[in-house]
Amino acid sequence: MFDYNHYVPILKAKEGEFGALSELPEEIRNRISPLIDIFNSDSKIPLELEKRLIRIANKIETSWGSDRSIFVDLFGIELKERVSGGEHPLTFIFDLLRKLNVKAIPSTGFDRDDAYDKAIEKTVKTDNRGVCIRLL
Repeated sequence: MFDYNHYVPILKAKEGEFGALSELPEEIRNRISPLIDIFNSDSKIPLELEKRLIRIANKIETSWGSDRSIFVDLFGIELKERVSGGEHPLTFIFDLLRKLNVKAIPSTGFDRDDAYDKAIEKTVKTDNRGVCIRLL
């Protein structure tokens, strides 16, 4: 996918970081693949998580676009959290990103549970873009 000259910054899904991504010149964009680390909010209400994931998916599309790949990790979301209807948050956000034509690649680590692994597997099979393994 890329060589040692390619940089993968890990960015929290915050306004300032999305703003910075949108301001990057093309020559820099071509040399990086950001990893967006989605984190917990204070709310434990599934609808709030859903709204936040919708906002983040839209911010990814507007700040990064659909020309280049971007990694997305739900490392900061508690493993037991679900959106309304019981859907896994990873499946939910990748469905949104797919509709926005974002070339998102899921990220996972060895500390995830079976449900997360199944959501990764489904996403990888659907999008055929691979997976990012995150080592901590």
